[in-house]
Amino acid sequence: MVDSTVVLVPSIRKDNGTGHLVRCLRWSAKYHWYIYIPLLTTKDKYGLDYWNERFPELIDKAHIIRDPIEGDIIIMDQRECPLDDYHLWRNHGPLVALDEGNTELRYWAQYVVDTIPPFIYQANSIQVSWNIKKGNGQHDKGVLVFLGGEDHQQLTRQLYYEALSWPLKKTKVTWISKDLSENKPDILPHKWEILSYIKDLDNKVSDYSRGIMSYGLTLINSLANNTPVLALNPSSYHEEITKMQGIPSLGQSIPTEKKFYQLWNDLEVPEGIWKDSFKNHRSIKQLIGELNITMNTCPHCHSNNARVLQRFPVKNYYRCSDCGFLYLNYLGQKEKIYSKDYFFKDYEKQYGKTYLDDFEHIHKMGLDRIQIIKKFWTIDEKKNVLDIGCAYGPFVKALKDQGFNPVGMDIAQDAVDYVTKGLGIEAYQDNILDWNRNIELQGVTMWYVIEHFRDLRALLNKVRSLLPLGGFFCFSTPNGEGISRKINLKNFLQASPDDHFTIWEPSLCKKILMDYGFKVRHIRITGHHPERFPKCIPFKSAVSQIFGLGDTFEVYGEKIK
Repeated sequence: MVDSTVVLVPSIRKDNGTGHLVRCLRWSAKYHWYIYIPLLTTKDKYGLDYWNERFPELIDKAHIIRDPIEGDIIIMDQRECPLDDYHLWRNHGPLVALDEGNTELRYWAQYVVDTIPPFIYQANSIQVSWNIKKGNGQHDKGVLVFLGGEDHQQLTRQLYYEALSWPLKKTKVTWISKDLSENKPDILPHKWEILSYIKDLDNKVSDYSRGIMSYGLTLINSLANNTPVLALNPSSYHEEITKMQGIPSLGQSIPTEKKFYQLWNDLEVPEGIWKDSFKNHRSIKQLIGELNITMNTCPHCHSNNARVLQRFPVKNYYRCSDCGFLYLNYLGQKEKIYSKDYFFKDYEKQYGKTYLDDFEHIHKMGLDRIQIIKKFWTIDEKKNVLDIGCAYGPFVKALKDQGFNPVGMDIAQDAVDYVTKGLGIEAYQDNILDWNRNIELQGVTMWYVIEHFRDLRALLNKVRSLLPLGGFFCFSTPNGEGISRKINLKNFLQASPDDHFTIWEPSLCKKILMDYGFKVRHIRITGHHPERFPKCIPFKSAVSQIFGLGDTFEVYGEKIK
């Protein structure tokens, strides 16, 4: 998203550390993004007055806003976002949840980014954006001690005085502590230094050979730079995460000298996730720039009250909490172009033959569908049947063969030319939402087309407006309750094309279509997709047919109001 308005909403809660805020302050200055920090301190949150005293240089360079504003992207960097903050921001723009620990927000946010391994929750992206320094590998500044930006328990001070009697006294150590800086200890070994703050700390952690830190973003950044770290944590929450991620820890209290050196002497960067997770990284700006994150609304009822069912890098699948519809929210910037390649190269890649090679097979399926139509409706020779997305015309040809008056419509000009010139059947290059031709219709059909429309409400209202009472509306679509979905939901959704914006389920069809004045007269469960079952055997096919679990189905509806 180029030149978009991005709003950062960092954690400013008391006892929640400073890492998330500092990260957002730096992004604000670097990328010219807004950052939300209220003016006054409250019972549970620090205001701008407090942070300006703590980080004056960062605050001065950041683009501070004191009240919520509308944004193209709202980045919630909260660690665990309170629900009141979520409700405050959800209507101001699409939400990106960054390293979010609140599972509820992970269900509701438009996009979820995890930068901290192990990635145990469902996320759209695990592209990390740490400040990995490409240097000569020389860690010449000794040991870095940083036990958080707040350190209310004064763990730094306690460790400092305990370590005065350890061999660590003879090692180069940098202690970062506002408390120690303002209240100098009586003893300061000549190789030790005390600093209140290190400007641009994330870019300098690689200068140190080792670290003693509480769990947080600075610790993670140190591991990303291959700097071994020993944790000393202020709470059971931090300690639990530290152990879960395999990071050596001293626990939540100052250790004895023996315990310290048992861990210190063999300290290394943990194997596995920590050495493999930071190989391919990109900045948060690069990630946001590659996406088209929009407000999430149900294509049927237009509600934004939906929980995510599955996340992928450039798409989310939601279940609407109001109407129950299952749908896709595509986040990529590239839209599908239905050109000649769609029916030839793309079709052949998926089905092993081009659309025209498959013409006779599709034409035969069309004849079967027409037999079902004839069971419920008689041919009206004075009216037409509009086939939306007619492609190269196998169904309009079947209609003509069976005595109907077909009209084709497709957005691909090459396909329309083939129908009009090659088959001699009336067809138009158009979008159904823009259709305004004075052609009297008996029926409308859409075979594997309906799922390509983002706004289902606009589409079905348009179809309804074109038909007389008693007119038929028939369509086919992939089955969101079929055998592929039953066996593995994630694989089913991952295989679903990025231009299939609705996932229809037979159990919901009657309710959905009745909202637009259509009564379902017949539902026919059809085939399954062999390409989704590389080792598919006839038994699976038979079972899916017997139990109505085919991967596709057809709906035959009538306008009754």
